[in-house]
Amino acid sequence: MAYFLERIDLWTDALLNIVCSSSLALGILLFSFQDGFQGGIDSLLFGDILAVRTTDLTFSSILLVVCAGFIALTLRSQMLLTLPEPMAMARGVNVSAQRTIFIVLLALVVGVSIKSIGILLISAFIVIPASAARLLSRQFTHYILISAGLGALSVIIWYVPVCPV
Repeated sequence: MAYFLERIDLWTDALLNIVCSSSLALGILLFSFQDGFQGGIDSLLFGDILAVRTTDLTFSSILLVVCAGFIALTLRSQMLLTLPEPMAMARGVNVSAQRTIFIVLLALVVGVSIKSIGILLISAFIVIPASAARLLSRQFTHYILISAGLGALSVIIWYVPVCPV
């Protein structure tokens, strides 16, 4: 993804949609040829909360700490990356490294989330809280906090009717 962002003159949103759609199609195609796969297309597309194990929750928790730590340690750089790239580079930000680390962390989050919420809901859980936070805030730190809060609230609202009491 970072390779394409640096070399192809497309809007980031368009490129993300192309890569996402292509990856989804390729993933479903590869899973259909796998003999040992016991889940169905439904569980890939919509997730299966009952298939989540303790190890998945542990890995998700570790990933949460790593992602939060990355954002906390690189907050200044992340703010500068929202500006034009030459300006961020002039302020000493290694744009390529920051972008690559961010994409790798995002890919890990998506990969871990597929089992529980499915491929179709991942983009909604990533894009909608961030978009809503952008409309509600003017400062970058508030934007991050509101986005994380809306994302957590979305997960709670989504899973409360599903989980037994």
